[in-house]
Amino acid sequence: MMAVSTGEVLRIFDLIKIGAHGSLVEARQAKSCVLELEEQEGLFNVDGEVVRFRGGRIAIDCVPGAFKLFAALPR
Repeated sequence: MMAVSTGEVLRIFDLIKIGAHGSLVEARQAKSCVLELEEQEGLFNVDGEVVRFRGGRIAIDCVPGAFKLFAALPR
């Protein structure tokens, strides 16, 4: 696991604000995944939803059509 300094985290947040963080992220597509964490307990952000985890393991399953997106149409 790679450790990141507080200064680096703040720099990344600044890049996110202007949409320039894409080159810092490695993306993968999957229907499900399991994250093994060094920490045994804490908080995790999944697409804007903060969830609590225990046991150092987070399992994520993507369910197609599980939610609907509502947006205003341009006039």
